[in-house]
Amino acid sequence: MYTPVAGDDAADVAAGLAAEINKPANAALHFKATADGSTLLILDTLAGSTTKITATLDIVGDALGDDRRVRYLMGVGSPPDFFTAVERGIDLFDCVLPTRVARNGQLWTWDGRLNLRNARFLDDDQPVDTRCRCETCQTFSRAYLAHLFRAEELLAYRLASLHNLTFTLDLLAELRTSLANGTFVDLGGRIMRAYAR
Repeated sequence: MYTPVAGDDAADVAAGLAAEINKPANAALHFKATADGSTLLILDTLAGSTTKITATLDIVGDALGDDRRVRYLMGVGSPPDFFTAVERGIDLFDCVLPTRVARNGQLWTWDGRLNLRNARFLDDDQPVDTRCRCETCQTFSRAYLAHLFRAEELLAYRLASLHNLTFTLDLLAELRTSLANGTFVDLGGRIMRAYAR
């Protein structure tokens, strides 16, 4: 199914979806030597629905089998998708989603998404997330951020991006801890339920 591309130093498993069969339409397996001499395997962007992402990761995971190289997934970055991907063997992520959705007023929390463009936040004096350690949550209220978004102040985009990036880093730290202490399924379930709303 996957064939090495000679002379290519970029590691890449490009998995394009063929909707009619829900399998990668084309794929190429490339290898990139890292500084320590190991090899990095990269899965390229899998934009689409969670169902398609899951199906593709299942297919690619089966095709790669017991290959122990680091698996790097680009272009998938929502909180539920992290758990879906890690469960299927992904080790690293790279995605613009946390900052892209932040610039549109969507902030991620341990209780799910908040859209600060909604009127219900105009008088909400709570921080975005009480569990968050970022400067945004420690300093500003949801109401203030909602005001900034309505006024189209550039500070809104910066504060929201700062929050989503901090949340993402903290979530992934908890995800790593849950793998080590056997609570991955519980944590993943909580995040899936929070983001299903």
